[in-house]
Amino acid sequence: MADKASARTIEPRAWQAVLEHVERKLLGGELAPGDRLPGERQLAADLGVGRSSVREALRVLEVLGLIRTHTGSGPTSGAIIIATPVAA
Repeated sequence: MADKASARTIEPRAWQAVLEHVERKLLGGELAPGDRLPGERQLAADLGVGRSSVREALRVLEVLGLIRTHTGSGPTSGAIIIATPVAA
């Protein structure tokens, strides 16, 4: 059991990998306020994680005030960047 616990602390959870991916793109200038993130399916496929992990990362980004999300379809749906993270 100790091996499993130590492995969990070393390897980031899948949602954290998604979060870090989006933050890197924001800090690197690849994404800016007003840009849209790819859809859940696309992010999950690109990063090799499940859609639930993408949803969790999007919730965290929304709580941090970096994105705004809208459900449904059309021009206002999906995740839109509204701010960039401040480097500590």
